[in-house]
Amino acid sequence: MGDTFHLVNLDKQESIQFSKIPAAKMREIAGSMAAASITTWYLLNNRGDRIAFLSAYESEHHLFGQTYLSSAFNYYPDVTDAVVEQLIEAKVLRDAGILWEDEDDRDLVLRDLRNIWDVKAKDN
Repeated sequence: MGDTFHLVNLDKQESIQFSKIPAAKMREIAGSMAAASITTWYLLNNRGDRIAFLSAYESEHHLFGQTYLSSAFNYYPDVTDAVVEQLIEAKVLRDAGILWEDEDDRDLVLRDLRNIWDVKAKDN
């Protein structure tokens, strides 16, 4: 099983957990149109902020000349859904429904987000 990642913004104290997105590993984040769009959109809208990808398997992180325990980021709110809504509004992504939903917990879902900006993208 590979390492999983999420994004943190030290200046705004928020995170991108890629919640409801089928991407957590390096290749998944880079290869998923939705995850790559989320990451790029967030970085472009927060230029100048101290933003980093964190590994879920490390207990401490060395970022921007300081050392942080992983627990320091536990209270950072996940803004993934807000960024997805911005991308939908900007007509970069469209919501094509649900890819997967847990039978016991209807809050556990994976969204089917599709790129509509690139007309050559498969299954737009």
